[in-house]
Amino acid sequence: FITVKQHQQDVFFRALFTSVDRVTKRINLELPTTVYRVQMRRHPRAMVLHREDIRLIYADPQDQNRILKRKLYDLSIGGAAIILFYGEERHHHIRQRIEGITLQIGSYPISMWATVRHMSLFPPTSGIQGVQLGLQFSHLNPKDEKLVGDLVEKELMRQFSSVDDEEDDLGSSKKD
Repeated sequence: FITVKQHQQDVFFRALFTSVDRVTKRINLELPTTVYRVQMRRHPRAMVLHREDIRLIYADPQDQNRILKRKLYDLSIGGAAIILFYGEERHHHIRQRIEGITLQIGSYPISMWATVRHMSLFPPTSGIQGVQLGLQFSHLNPKDEKLVGDLVEKELMRQFSSVDDEEDDLGSSKKD
């Protein structure tokens, strides 16, 4: 898999390696036939909805004694989208700062702050019932930032691999 990074844009694709020019230190590839994803973000973002071991934990902004543990829809170094139950969006507002958030990845806790950037209903075709709350992270230490970045990269690779597997299941040939 190849990622071409431009200013605030990542293009992900698979290409066949053809050769290396040792003099110019260039890698030669065949032109890709499929672009898997184009992201116009500062940091790549991966869907992590299927990951039961990743949760965002924080105190309900209207009742600090009530701890919320919410599933993530997607994740990047810069932020995440979480899934709220209907009605919980009333406890949040755009530009609201939430301190003392824990991003739980397996048994590893990552402490940070976040700012609410957007709220929207999931479309009926998504199959997800609830409200998407978009958060921008802050106060994330470099070690934890690297851990999140590595996780996102692995999830993107897994997702792209599953796209290839689905193509194979449909009778497509990787040689085409």
